[in-house]
Amino acid sequence: MRSGYRSLFGSGVILAIAGAAQASTFSFAADSNFDGPILQGGPTTSNTSLIRDGSSQNSDGAVQVNFTWDPDGDGPGGSVVIPSRLELLASSTLYSKTNVAGIWIHTYTFQGSYEFRQQSDNVLVMAVQFGSAVWTSVSASEFTWGSTATLQSSEQIDGSIAFASGAPLGFIDLSSSENFAFTLTDLRSLNGGGLVEIESDGTPRSLWKAEASWSAQAVPAPGAMALTLIAGSLVLRRKR
Repeated sequence: MRSGYRSLFGSGVILAIAGAAQASTFSFAADSNFDGPILQGGPTTSNTSLIRDGSSQNSDGAVQVNFTWDPDGDGPGGSVVIPSRLELLASSTLYSKTNVAGIWIHTYTFQGSYEFRQQSDNVLVMAVQFGSAVWTSVSASEFTWGSTATLQSSEQIDGSIAFASGAPLGFIDLSSSENFAFTLTDLRSLNGGGLVEIESDGTPRSLWKAEASWSAQAVPAPGAMALTLIAGSLVLRRKR
């Protein structure tokens, strides 16, 4: 098959799913070009923390990932893989730190957005907006982050979270049960490679970079899911 798309469903599976709203899951495990970090960030002029995609640190100027869509979650259908570019920008609004038995928990609230665009033609695959995503990093020091962190949000804690699907997902309605999480690893200073140092107010003292994985989930409207599965099956058959 062409274009990096993989699998889908037989007509029997499509009909079985058509009558119910199955949770769609989305993910990427790592970048697919391996020439730079997935995320980067640093301080801003307003003494806050900034997160963005690591495109400027990649030799090709893009963060490329294999966006993976599983339309029926834990159901019997397969997944679709869409080679995509990640574009992200967010800034912190609140910071707090807590010491528990000698371990420092650094917590931020971020607002921003990110999107995935199909590598082949720049068509939007999926867009996400959020107003209260929570960043957490655990370390042994009040003035450094650890080497890992998470950035996550859900509609239970963030009333402004919003998912939007593009043409490769059939424009399905993703307005229910939205949630996502980025897991950062190898989080380090851009210059020197050590742990990221922070001020007492949580502002990073330098630029940083990190690798990351991502997963998300939403529940499409039942009718929209049925039409999407049927259309996706027909498209993939034509590509074979």
